[in-house]
Amino acid sequence: MRSQLGFGNKLLLQVLSTMVVVFGITMFFVIKYSYETSQTEAKKYLQEAAFKEASIIQGEVDQTILITRLMAKKFESPFKTGIALEQKEVIQYFKDILNQNKLIVGIWFKIKDKTLLFPENMEMAGKEGYDKVGQFNPYITRTDSGISVSPGAVYSEKDAWVKGPMETGKLYITKPYLYPVNGEKVLMVSIGVPMYNNNQYIGVAGIDINLEIFAQKAKETRYYDTGYFFLVGQHKYNLAHPKRENLGVLVTPTGNFENAMNRAQENKDTTFSRLKETGLVNFYYSKAIAIGNEGIYWNLFLTVPENEYLKDAYFIRNFSIIAALIGILLMAGVVIFTIKKLNFNLRSISSGLDGFFLYLNKETSETKSIEIKSNDEFGAMAKSINENITKIQVGIN
Repeated sequence: MRSQLGFGNKLLLQVLSTMVVVFGITMFFVIKYSYETSQTEAKKYLQEAAFKEASIIQGEVDQTILITRLMAKKFESPFKTGIALEQKEVIQYFKDILNQNKLIVGIWFKIKDKTLLFPENMEMAGKEGYDKVGQFNPYITRTDSGISVSPGAVYSEKDAWVKGPMETGKLYITKPYLYPVNGEKVLMVSIGVPMYNNNQYIGVAGIDINLEIFAQKAKETRYYDTGYFFLVGQHKYNLAHPKRENLGVLVTPTGNFENAMNRAQENKDTTFSRLKETGLVNFYYSKAIAIGNEGIYWNLFLTVPENEYLKDAYFIRNFSIIAALIGILLMAGVVIFTIKKLNFNLRSISSGLDGFFLYLNKETSETKSIEIKSNDEFGAMAKSINENITKIQVGIN
């Protein structure tokens, strides 16, 4: 069956189809490349941000751990040097440490044998660093009015900060807990290092670090519009989080979170995306933080909604689509105008020739000139046909 489309319409359909295909393929690769580039750059920025935060936390905690180790060495030194420690000198030593380290909120040591390093003094029980059983056992803390010296809790191997270092025989970091300092409950963890004399356990030297500093940093730091970081310890408790109600809460990881935490214990980083209850997809970067070179790893998570960190990619994609549509419409308008002019010229020539053939067949007594006044090929063709028709008409007459 013969096609009902004329030459001009066929040409129009072919040109428009070709334009759509060419623009479509071009825009596909432009959008794909720009989208992937923006996505890669955004993820690189988030990775660098996570590395920066993790490095700061690692540096501050490792410095505190080094101080704790030096404290343990100080209390082990009398057994090697034979020089006894003085109570006032020990307290001043602790005060100097507190004055130089904002992260540290409390300093302490626990000796199993209460007369091993310092003499028992029941008269001073409950005063000047002596606990209720007369052991020199000070707890040095920072307060608004300065540094406070108070009696520490009596040595007990049931306490996590004593039991952990004693049983593991190495650096131990407790689960986070709230402890009253300066009249307010402060979220902290205790770092304990076991002490020895001739390979015999004698006690623990320890420091309490203030997790509120990390929590405040998490609350104040934003990535893009609403992105933030949070910190999970080796015991899977939140050590820092922008939301106060999540601090110190046990995390029950599943799926990608569980995999990220397991990989963090192998000192490996992880990235994944997760659909939240809000309906938004969030990107997560999990950064492992090695603490103290003792096989302890904390896990820093940095999360940003996908629509925020891909904002530029979405803009480029949408702009490219709109620009492509506008380009197609403009070019289609030009092509349609040109095809209409072409169709008009073709119809004019066809009509002129039909009239001439009617004249040759003596079905009409006159002919009409083809009315095309353009200076292009159609104009030249029309002029040539009109001249020849006139010659033939004169000859016939």
